[in-house]
Amino acid sequence: MRRCFCYLLALVLGSLALGGLVFALLRTGVLTLAPATAAADLFFGVTAAAGLGGLLAYLLGVLRADRTPALADAWLCCGEASALGALGALLTALITSLSAASGVGLEIGAALCCAFLALMAGGILCFLRRYVTARFGPGCGCGQSC
Repeated sequence: MRRCFCYLLALVLGSLALGGLVFALLRTGVLTLAPATAAADLFFGVTAAAGLGGLLAYLLGVLRADRTPALADAWLCCGEASALGALGALLTALITSLSAASGVGLEIGAALCCAFLALMAGGILCFLRRYVTARFGPGCGCGQSC
């Protein structure tokens, strides 16, 4: 479980760093995103679609997958983080696009969307890596890869 904690810590810190970078770039004017423009609508629409797609993929994957110790181990380690990232991206995109956010509110919403998308993508990659590389022997339990 220590390895799982390290994966999650790196994933969360990396996502927060990406969100902070996007916020800094928007705040200093290197990147621009104006409210009620086609670019803002496209950005938040694509973010919401990616979040919804991530949630639907997990729902279908979990319903169709065999209940194995490898699936349980991968879900407990990384699956919850990626599902949280997908849900956060979807909700943040919807709230930011539906509210009259402008200025700092729009920039915070865009930064949070990027952070949640990074959490979702990293969680999916971690989940797949953990699921594929899990080895369970006769004396191993569900939290112990042998």
